[in-house]
Amino acid sequence: REGGEPSPVLIIDEFYINSEKNKAFVRTLLRDAAAMGVTVFLMTKDAIWASELIKLNGGTKCKPLPGNVRNQGYTGSQRFEGEAEWNNMDLSVEEQREVVQDFCQKHDLDPIQVIPNGSAFSPGEAMKRAGELYFEKHMSIV
Repeated sequence: REGGEPSPVLIIDEFYINSEKNKAFVRTLLRDAAAMGVTVFLMTKDAIWASELIKLNGGTKCKPLPGNVRNQGYTGSQRFEGEAEWNNMDLSVEEQREVVQDFCQKHDLDPIQVIPNGSAFSPGEAMKRAGELYFEKHMSIV
């Protein structure tokens, strides 16, 4: 966004149902969100469904979080190519902070505040926490 202005974030948690209606929803959501400058996180623990989501747009708008896959050379900033090699590894605090680093820089958040010492988040949980802290910091109820 212009001038370093943070972009809005939408987090859809526990998005588990692999259906044609949900695929159509995601295609429309990602297209419209990109047009409005909204960052979307779709959270699921279903590896097959997650792989299907990536295929919906060729790994450009919908792609795995860094740390969720073992694909060599994948950092999250580029288009995702190939089949996702999902992992279930626990991440160290430093690795959790790496997962949220780009998001934190873009949205003026401190990765140490997002991922405190002693945290044990999966990559998806780490990004969800970053999104929640972003929301708390930038949104207020009038």
